[in-house]
Amino acid sequence: MIAADLRFGARALLRRPGLAAAAILTLALAVAAVALVLAFHHATQVAPVAFPDAERLVDVLAGRRGTDAHSALYTADFRALKGSATAFSSLAAYEPLGRATLTGAGEPRQIVAHRVSAGFFSTLGVPLSAGRDVAAGDEVDGAPAVVLLSTPLARQLFGADDGERRALGREVELDGRPYEVVGVAAGGFGLRGGVPDLWLPLPRRPASEARRDSATVGAIGRLGPGVSLAAARDEADSVARRVTDDLPAGHRERTFYLQPLTEVMTASLRPSVRLLFAAAALLVLLALVNGAGLLLARGNERRREMAVRASLGAGRGRLARLVLTEALLLAAAGVALGSAAAALALPLLPDLHGRLLYRSVDLALAGPVLAGAAAAGLAVALLASLPAALAAAASASAAGLVAPRGSGPSRRGRRVGSLLIATQVALSCVLVAGAGALLASLGRLGAADLGFRAAGVAAFEVTPPTSRYPGAAELAAFQHRLAAELAALPGVEAAALASGPPGSGWGSRLWKEGAASDREGLGVRFLLVSPDFFAAAGIPLRAGRPFSDADRAGAEPVVVLSEGAAHRVAGVGAAESAAQDGALARRAGRVDPGEALRAD
Repeated sequence: MIAADLRFGARALLRRPGLAAAAILTLALAVAAVALVLAFHHATQVAPVAFPDAERLVDVLAGRRGTDAHSALYTADFRALKGSATAFSSLAAYEPLGRATLTGAGEPRQIVAHRVSAGFFSTLGVPLSAGRDVAAGDEVDGAPAVVLLSTPLARQLFGADDGERRALGREVELDGRPYEVVGVAAGGFGLRGGVPDLWLPLPRRPASEARRDSATVGAIGRLGPGVSLAAARDEADSVARRVTDDLPAGHRERTFYLQPLTEVMTASLRPSVRLLFAAAALLVLLALVNGAGLLLARGNERRREMAVRASLGAGRGRLARLVLTEALLLAAAGVALGSAAAALALPLLPDLHGRLLYRSVDLALAGPVLAGAAAAGLAVALLASLPAALAAAASASAAGLVAPRGSGPSRRGRRVGSLLIATQVALSCVLVAGAGALLASLGRLGAADLGFRAAGVAAFEVTPPTSRYPGAAELAAFQHRLAAELAALPGVEAAALASGPPGSGWGSRLWKEGAASDREGLGVRFLLVSPDFFAAAGIPLRAGRPFSDADRAGAEPVVVLSEGAAHRVAGVGAAESAAQDGALARRAGRVDPGEALRAD
């Protein structure tokens, strides 16, 4: 019976190829949109946290009590937390190193490297393709230099077939220093600082760690069985109080900032995913209404046929089933065409590899994605066929009364058709208005003042090998010589060095000198730059002076603030004074050149 219905439905659709093609194309558009959105959702919200028992993993950074501000950890603070906290079954640290030059295996190449502490991969639950994890003995100063490669890098260097196994025991050079490969880990993931190609042990250097020269590490903890996040936060705060009790006043308000790793890795893109789902939902609704209108029009044309079938004894269920069978055929064709269109569209989308969530993101039509798109297409087809199916079933109540040839739709059919047309027009208006607003926003973003002059400015990254520049003095001399030689090139107006491009930077906090509380302050991002940076980047100075060659290590610390940061830092200090005076309004203030500030 079902096979006969399918054959009859196929013949009926072929008799009206134009209507069938319109319905299939409408459905295919909705299926393709759903498939692409589900692929994006899977790549950015599911795959990035696909660690075993990911709900037990927490991201650990430094924070300031009473605020939501957070920044990197001092290595000494991580060691103290690891040695004292019992809330974690394991705790590991990582430190982004940026780019380095890899030699010793084929052509030299630029790679991204991280330092990690012992047990890093076992803490995350990342499987090793070969070899072992970083061990405690690897962290000891003077221990043999070892490295773990990512699976993609191992296959590039030592062969695609069995590169993981063949990499073990081999030697590679990183910035001119040899390292023995002791492990190969699944690649394509990172936490901060980019997606690493290889991992080095995080060395133990007690003298420098005790000085707390710089906060550069983050940590990942796996909560112990039965331990809640709140309990872990309380214990981490207790450890922080003990660690910072003997430190200078600026450090005593520091604590550990714990957040679920799943939240950290997915929160930034969640609004984008919601927006895409909303756009896909509008397309699905439009396809639903359009399909319902087409099938209802098709049903009106078949009123005479349905009346004849009813007069010959066909019941309501039989007539409705004929319409639903045709809808299933349309759904199958629409899902197949929509899936093919989505597969063709994936390579045309912007390259997301390694740009989201510090993870390699490759959009793919995985099994769950295709299943979701197919379910959406089937639901749209069946729901769109309901008005026509109900109209066909109603023909059974008039058994024996054959509709005259050429008779038009019933009054109810006309009302339903008018409603569908009005809904379709309304949804189309919403889509057009949304697209217009999006294009207008993109136009405003393109015309926005970035605060620097991008035209005519070339930026590139330099990673001097530590084997040639082992100390700060050698590195500083190289940087000074590089900037001077670049500035001397024909056509170059100014050349400068910076720790990152404008708009990037590390996090810190600033206070006006004499601020009443260490809890107050302004969260800022900062760059380390050479004296000609503002001239090279085309950033005008509103007041004061740029850096000079006299602003070196050992000289009085100086800083150049952005105009917005200057007003906000002044506002923080003014707000403190107003609060002490009992004032209700926040008073405006400003920071003058030469005024003292404190930095975290």
